[in-house]
Amino acid sequence: MNNSTEGILSRITLDSQNAPKSEVVFATPSANNGLNPVGNVSGNGSSQLGLSFDLSDENGENFNDLGLAIEVTEEESALNPSLDDGELGETLDLRNIDVNGDDIVDDNIVVQFTVNADGVYDNFVGLYEADDERGAVAGIAPGADGYAAEAIRRRVIGFQGSGSGSVTLSGNDRKILVPFMIADGTPESFLADNVNNDPTLGPIAYFEDRFANPDGVDHIIGIDSNTLGFEEFYNGGDHDFNDAVAMINYLT
Repeated sequence: MNNSTEGILSRITLDSQNAPKSEVVFATPSANNGLNPVGNVSGNGSSQLGLSFDLSDENGENFNDLGLAIEVTEEESALNPSLDDGELGETLDLRNIDVNGDDIVDDNIVVQFTVNADGVYDNFVGLYEADDERGAVAGIAPGADGYAAEAIRRRVIGFQGSGSGSVTLSGNDRKILVPFMIADGTPESFLADNVNNDPTLGPIAYFEDRFANPDGVDHIIGIDSNTLGFEEFYNGGDHDFNDAVAMINYLT
């Protein structure tokens, strides 16, 4: 509760132990110390299902803290295929994107990038151009010497704090974009003061690939098909990934 799936999983991975039970509830009472948080099941039994949850420490009395409606549909998902939260992480691969649905790969793409900041630090969040879907820049792999500086030099858009804008990719421009965050700093201050991304200095840059991060921890997650969440603190902080939230949309 008051967390995200990615936040809970990152804490399990980081701490090598289960997240606090108070933050996760299950439909089976035996998984909740005997408490039953799910009740008031409704629906037609075939294509619709409704569930109600009691998220208090009581044994299922009100069931009005959260409602979940599930419906089976044959409509296609509207997920944006360019934001890959699977094997390739949160990389935006726009090389074969068809924004307007005319079955033709778009030559010119306008990427709209909006950042809403809600962190303690004054962070810079942006996108940089990568050579390939693995995130290499100028032939340098994520985590290798010089990667952080080269990636930030190849930024195409970004904002310190909240902001909104767009960048146009056309023709033979590289169309693989990767998100990054500079915690409590700017690209200029990073390149001047901490070009090797030393965690004992600052500011620190965080990337989509955790192996490029000084602490080896995830700081960027895909929240849904066009939204990214960022965590600003070294070692993952509270793992809520809401210190900055970026939304990405596409036009032609």
